[in-house]
Amino acid sequence: MCWAQTTDGEWYLQGLLLDLRKRGFDARVRGIGAGLYPDHLVVDSGPVRERLVVLAASDINKLGFARARRVIAYGGPLPLRRQIEMLRARDVKAQRLLDRFAAGAITRPELERRAERLAITTPAAVAIVRA
Repeated sequence: MCWAQTTDGEWYLQGLLLDLRKRGFDARVRGIGAGLYPDHLVVDSGPVRERLVVLAASDINKLGFARARRVIAYGGPLPLRRQIEMLRARDVKAQRLLDRFAAGAITRPELERRAERLAITTPAAVAIVRA
């Protein structure tokens, strides 16, 4: 059974599901998806051999270093540990921006300009993790 936690991960999940099925695995998705998957690809009940979670973009930050040991596939421009560190640093900078805006130290246009720069400097990555 496979699932994603966000829309970004859902895009990768679709490719993972298709590839696993093409290779002969009876891969299915958790009973969600708002009609995105046909009924025969949705897990209803019964035993599940493996649970896989697809994390993409900033979701990888939620992975943390401890759970990183359960990663079975990763794709990104940086090593996984460095990717997590970079995402955490970006989140700290984003929170500082929000705090400065809330305190009236920067304007909304300045907040938006700086936030856009933070997003652009974050390289895309995806991880598939044993749940």
